[in-house]
Amino acid sequence: MGLELLQRTIRRGGLPFAWVAADELYGDSPAFRDGVAELDKRYFTEIKSTTPIWCCRPEVYVPEWNGRGRHPTRLRLRNPEDRPIHIQELAGSIPKEGSQGPIVCDFASLRIIESRGNLPGPDIWLIIRRNLDDPTEVKFYFSNAPADTPLIEFVRISVMHWPIEIVFEEAKGEVGFDHYEMRSWLGWHHHMPLMTLAHHFLVRLRVRFQSLSPALTVYQVRLLLTSVLPKPVFDVGAALQRVRYCQKRNHQACLSHRKSKLARLATLSTNLAL
Repeated sequence: MGLELLQRTIRRGGLPFAWVAADELYGDSPAFRDGVAELDKRYFTEIKSTTPIWCCRPEVYVPEWNGRGRHPTRLRLRNPEDRPIHIQELAGSIPKEGSQGPIVCDFASLRIIESRGNLPGPDIWLIIRRNLDDPTEVKFYFSNAPADTPLIEFVRISVMHWPIEIVFEEAKGEVGFDHYEMRSWLGWHHHMPLMTLAHHFLVRLRVRFQSLSPALTVYQVRLLLTSVLPKPVFDVGAALQRVRYCQKRNHQACLSHRKSKLARLATLSTNLAL
């Protein structure tokens, strides 16, 4: 599904991008990563610490036909003892501190050979990130970026999910990102872009006035806006109209839920009868 979304995005055009970042749910899928590469995009995906790799490409061969049965076609390791290692075994070799003093996270990158079905796969990047506040927190990533990609580029991509998380956190508290009661995909989809746009508006205002007030936050921008924007005034007639509207929509929702529940009960009764 994720790969199909990317394919549709590219076909529609209008959204230029070079990288696709994903968690280990997608990173553990070679089919997904290969699909991203076929789209001529770079992937940066988290992977499990038990993922097997080779640091050097092992020699493989196709066994000779012994004169009986089918001719061999599958590759095998020339040296059966040349087994892949788990990427977590490399984490201990990361330096404990950068050249310019303490840093928040340690990063290391290494060109490796991915193991697929216990046979060597493509040459890719392995990126390791260790949290200095909690050295037991170590994350691993695969990337198909070119061999000359600098480490700082992987560092940049590894934190690109944080702006998205900030949008979710601030938009929930400031613009009602999570205040929706619709149950349809279309209604939810309409709500999400509008709330994201509202949050973007607040951020733009904060950036615009940052030179005058460097400590200005999104919450403070919203507070200032609510003090100058006109507020709706409900008289008795407007309040009654609003109540009638809410009651009408609640009744429609109740009928819809009842209809769905009766349909499920009818199907269940038919299956039990059979």
